[in-house]
Amino acid sequence: MSPAPWIQRSWSLELGEPITAMDWSADGRTLAVGTAAGRLVLLGDRGRTLVREAAHTGRVETLAFNPRHDQLATAGEDGWLRLWHPARGAEGALDLGVRPARLVFREDGERLLLATVRRLLVADRHGRLTCATVDLPGGVPAVAWCGEGRRLLAAGAAGLVLFDAVAGRQLDVVAGDGVECLVASRDGRLIVVQDSTGVVRAFGLAGDRLIERRAGTEPLAPLRSPVLRGDGSQLAAAADGRVFVWSLAGSDGELPVRPLDGGTRPERLAYAPDRTWLAIVGGTRLELHDPDSAQRLAAIDGVGAPVGTLSWARKAGRRLALALGTAEGLVDVFDLG
Repeated sequence: MSPAPWIQRSWSLELGEPITAMDWSADGRTLAVGTAAGRLVLLGDRGRTLVREAAHTGRVETLAFNPRHDQLATAGEDGWLRLWHPARGAEGALDLGVRPARLVFREDGERLLLATVRRLLVADRHGRLTCATVDLPGGVPAVAWCGEGRRLLAAGAAGLVLFDAVAGRQLDVVAGDGVECLVASRDGRLIVVQDSTGVVRAFGLAGDRLIERRAGTEPLAPLRSPVLRGDGSQLAAAADGRVFVWSLAGSDGELPVRPLDGGTRPERLAYAPDRTWLAIVGGTRLELHDPDSAQRLAAIDGVGAPVGTLSWARKAGRRLALALGTAEGLVDVFDLG
């Protein structure tokens, strides 16, 4: 079990526009915020505004910092991918022709994966399109990199589909009746989905084939805010007004699941980096839990609501920061250690 943390509000800032996307830079010094009005706001120490740009026509759908380079990518309702240097401003753009819903950088920062309502697109970090898949029926609600960055995963009505990340061709498909959600470990070796029956299933990758490793036994309502712990040992998600935790350790047998009791109806979840802590937000309450010991470590009332996005950051001296962004335009940042 991780030592019990201290937690305190560091700063809050009212942006006046609904917050739609949020991410910290790798060094934890800059918080990028996207809004429903298409604005990109970069915030520094104590919420100091570093950049405020009209990034998109229409809402910012998704954004992410490059994990290896000093770069930020945003994608908007206007169908454009835009690349930014945090200090120098706009670096490049790509007209996608359709609104993207997800954006995920590859671990090496050289490629980024975009999910649109029809297909997957891959671009390099300079904004050049390098790969496009065939159209997928029913939309693409979740995507991930896998296979050491050589393969792509898409989840949706077509099932769990594996693609080649260079040629864009389909390699394999499982759970063909549909997949409700998808999460994958950072190395892409562990893939967890909820199928159309509500059962949680864990897959691995063997060459160009998806191999089912384990499965749960009890169907649940569609999972909300599913998250993997950094070491891949746990999955946590909200369903039926509760938080459930699955143990993913081991390679065979059923997937054990148990509820995690808390004092709020969960809306957003996020695991802390390099810790066992799980942040749970519901209504105006933030709770911090250790699922290993089933202990609630801390709770704070009076956070902004409704919370639409959570983002953790590593800070100096093994400290962490947790940012909450709300539909009312409030950014709430907490320090933990």
